[in-house]
Amino acid sequence: SSSTSWGETRDVPPHIAMGPSNSKAGTTSRECTVCFEERAPNMFVRPSAACKHALTVCVGCEQANIKAHITKGTPVITCSNAQCSKPLEFHDVERLLNDRAATNRYSEVMLRSVLQRDPEFLWCAHAGCGSGQQAVGEATFFCCVKCSGLTCTKHKVVFHSGLTCEQYDACQERVREQDQSAEYIRKNTKKCPNCETVFVKDDEQQCDVITCTSPKCGGKFKFCYRCVKQTFVCR
Repeated sequence: SSSTSWGETRDVPPHIAMGPSNSKAGTTSRECTVCFEERAPNMFVRPSAACKHALTVCVGCEQANIKAHITKGTPVITCSNAQCSKPLEFHDVERLLNDRAATNRYSEVMLRSVLQRDPEFLWCAHAGCGSGQQAVGEATFFCCVKCSGLTCTKHKVVFHSGLTCEQYDACQERVREQDQSAEYIRKNTKKCPNCETVFVKDDEQQCDVITCTSPKCGGKFKFCYRCVKQTFVCR
């Protein structure tokens, strides 16, 4: 069989269907419980041998369910039937998709899931690499076997050459403090529209008209603290 493009739905090849169809169906079309479209009986599939329920979900919806899980990186894919939710085996996914590229992507998802459970396995932090390896011992970084980039084993970021992990933590804390200060200034101060000197009004009862005393304005420019426009009248 030829493989399909990602997201494409097609008729069910003979090898996809598994188990007997609903005995009442005969040759009469019926509604899929996911997409609510009328489908021919041979468009309904049994996702897994563990599924003992009637065939209620069409192959297109089963394929869409599987591909959505693969796209999200979910290693455990379940039956689309709301009353079932049995997990699918790898051979079930392979049979239902009949798409080598999609099956290979699912293999990668499963591999990543297994590797992430290994406490000594770390992913390379360098953009576009996608490799990873075991970081054994007390080393503070590892050199990627694929791209040769260095990754910090503690922070799981591109290695901070010239800084110990403690110094890196201190730098990150200063960055956070600066970000918080910048956010406070953004929310609680206004700039003079004439010279951009920063003002803060501590007392909410204070008049909204601000007289800018910067060297450029020299106390001759007044602006409204609320609308930040030049004004001469208290509001």
